[in-house]
Amino acid sequence: MQSRAAVSTSLQLLCPARIIRFMEGVSLWLAFLLMLSTHSLMADASEAEVTGGQFHFVDQQGAWQEPATLLNADYQVTVSGLIATTRLRQTFRNTSQQWREGVFTFPLPEQAGVHALTMEAGERRIEGRIAERQQARQRYEKAKEEGRQAARLDQQRPNLFSTHLANTPPGESITVELQYQQPVQYRYGEFELRLPTTLTPRYMPGVPLPESEEWLAGWALPTSQVSDAQRISPFTVARGDVHPDSHRASVNVDIDAGLPVASVSSPSHRVSGIRDGDRVTV
Repeated sequence: MQSRAAVSTSLQLLCPARIIRFMEGVSLWLAFLLMLSTHSLMADASEAEVTGGQFHFVDQQGAWQEPATLLNADYQVTVSGLIATTRLRQTFRNTSQQWREGVFTFPLPEQAGVHALTMEAGERRIEGRIAERQQARQRYEKAKEEGRQAARLDQQRPNLFSTHLANTPPGESITVELQYQQPVQYRYGEFELRLPTTLTPRYMPGVPLPESEEWLAGWALPTSQVSDAQRISPFTVARGDVHPDSHRASVNVDIDAGLPVASVSSPSHRVSGIRDGDRVTV
């Protein structure tokens, strides 16, 4: 199943509801040596964000420059009882002739707990490490200035994350894989699983700050009430400006409820399911 919009799936299960306590998302840091150079490989990153989750290049001041290429996003979801575990693989490509840095901002479920981050570049697969946000940023900036390839995942809001990719070689593709868990919601006799894939504009109350003219990373300027408005205000891009083979999402859900599943449906997309006893693959 491919889509550009949010996916909502209702699971009607023959089992009782349970209360789940869930871990909050954390900030992950990933940095690694893939390529060293005597040149200053300064990449161009910003918080530039786009509805639907889009990858952008920026300049050294963090100002938006141009859209980059997000090849695809692949969601592999396993539902076990009332817990859903998702492996999200996002593949990016630097189609320019320069070493670049980009930022991809995208939504996750509000109660998602991210517990793993890996990055694949060429034949290398590197595991991420959890670090305090400021420490992660310092290490990332140091790796970037030294010309090393690095990635960093930040949580901007409970349901909004940003992936930073530094020093991506010209013409090379990089895959970032996140793993997270979320509770399956029980409402009105049905169990519901939501996989957000789009971003919506946010209200930015307050008065613009005097220094806000320096920020060019998002459509909103920092205000007295929202100091990081530029990080959560993605630039929007018309659908016609997105390449047909870019920004595609595929979703596969494996349901193991532990009890018979009465039915599986989606109010937003056509879905097909394959049953194997009590298991259903959508």
